Amino acid sequence: MELKGKLFELRPWETRDIPHLSKVANNFKVSQYLRDRFPYPYTEKDAQDRVEKSFTEDKTKSFSFAIVDIETNTPIGGVGAERNIDVHYRNMEIGYWLGEEFWGKGIMTEALSLFIDYTFENYKDVLRLEAYVVTENIASVKTLHKLGFVTEGTHRQAVVKNGKVFDRYSLALIRDDYYKAHPEKVR
Repeated sequence: MELKGKLFELRPWETRDIPHLSKVANNFKVSQYLRDRFPYPYTEKDAQDRVEKSFTEDKTKSFSFAIVDIETNTPIGGVGAERNIDVHYRNMEIGYWLGEEFWGKGIMTEALSLFIDYTFENYKDVLRLEAYVVTENIASVKTLHKLGFVTEGTHRQAVVKNGKVFDRYSLALIRDDYYKAHPEKVR
């Protein structure tokens, strides 16, 4: 399955991505609504750790891709998924980010669309994809809604980031709903 958009491609992380990853990810606005495992400042050591982790991930439990600018072949963001555990093992939580200079161009909507196709095609047991988004991150919520995710609830005072308490939305995309909305997609 080719994972190419108009301006980018999704591909596995590579060692050569480390220097540019540390530059594009080292931005408070990029990290402000993400989990603490996406640090700010984002150093070259953080980039090395991220890339090396992608080499050793148990792909049955988690996987990630670099979002790479086609012209420069350098990373401009990332997207990944982690399988939930126990009775939730058929659900995967997605996470994603994009360098600030690439915001507002439709890149993330297209990247997530390709990523959703890839995930449902390659993880046939997955029933639903989940995303948890801080309520202030309106652009991210809009992107997920465009892709068919439904807001299932609000978790009040669920996130503490940079000393501030946030509410977060719980959003999900159900496999069956996705294929009903996209009958042209192969199951």
